Amino acid sequence: MLTLGATSESPLSMTDGVAADVSASATASQALELEGVSPEGTFPVAENGTIRMAIAFPLAAEPADGESLVLRLNDQVMRISNTLVDDFAVDDLPALVPEMQLQVADITAAVGGGKLEVALRSGGSLTVEMDAVIAPKADANIKSSCYSGETATQTMNLTGSTVWIEEVPGTGTSLVWFNDPAAANFGLLNAHLIAGGFAGADPNADSPYMSWLGAVQEYAKSQDTGLWSLCKDAAGTWIKQPAPTPVPTQSPEQVRAQYQWVDTRDLVIRPGEFEGDKIAVSGSVFNIDVEGNLTVMQIWLDGGSEAAVIVYFGDTRGIYEGTWITVYGTGDGTFTGTNAFGGTIVQPMIVADIVDW
Repeated sequence: MLTLGATSESPLSMTDGVAADVSASATASQALELEGVSPEGTFPVAENGTIRMAIAFPLAAEPADGESLVLRLNDQVMRISNTLVDDFAVDDLPALVPEMQLQVADITAAVGGGKLEVALRSGGSLTVEMDAVIAPKADANIKSSCYSGETATQTMNLTGSTVWIEEVPGTGTSLVWFNDPAAANFGLLNAHLIAGGFAGADPNADSPYMSWLGAVQEYAKSQDTGLWSLCKDAAGTWIKQPAPTPVPTQSPEQVRAQYQWVDTRDLVIRPGEFEGDKIAVSGSVFNIDVEGNLTVMQIWLDGGSEAAVIVYFGDTRGIYEGTWITVYGTGDGTFTGTNAFGGTIVQPMIVADIVDW
């Protein structure tokens, strides 16, 4: 396990691990035209500043089978076993690294799929595609957007919506940096999302950082972190759609207990006050009309002289004039009609859910 123990204007060294080769690090930094390490093994960093540097570590041997060689900085871990070279040579270094150019922006939307909508502090808006990142799309269809909400939330939580955007030359993608108070430095959103299982490394990305980000993803997968424990892939496809929370089966008594018995005198006088309420009443049927699955009945409430209209969609075989019934239903205002003598009648109406007789 390697732990970087270097600070501003202090010798470059490793603690509990292998010391960096100061001469080789300085040579690499100079070859890449980076600010880098001085021949004395120090690297000046201005307050709140950011520099790029090259660090070379000589290793005596390959790690044993089953072990992983990692570079650790604070709580960040980068697997480097697949990036080792046997011999260091300046001629083997990549093309000169361009000067770090950052655009400050505010995230307006984390739209998913590794893309961000941002408002540039310098003016205008921009769609940013994070380099080498594949993430669940922000899709209302839950079957194809496993973890999209969590990814969007984590993006905003980490960054506080403010980011620094650095284009990766020749790729059309960007590194997205954010202020990381825990590390007292910039954090790379691309890497943090992958490490936390909120995104994956895009296997089709033509990125100079794929070796690193791919290793970060493999570690997150091995720990079943984030979406790797719920989704089939980094694009957010469900292994299986989550089952809805089962609703406990209620007994007939529990179902009927949801309806409130009312004073039928109030129901007759103030039927509008019970509209939409679950209520229960009893009475004797004095008129019944059945048409298919629809039954409309009139009952004498409580066996008295006040009537109500009951509408019920269900089987009412066995109910006749004179049958005593108990109704559990929803108040539905009033029914207006005419009686046998041609007079207008207005009676409270109940749409029944359950009729017992």
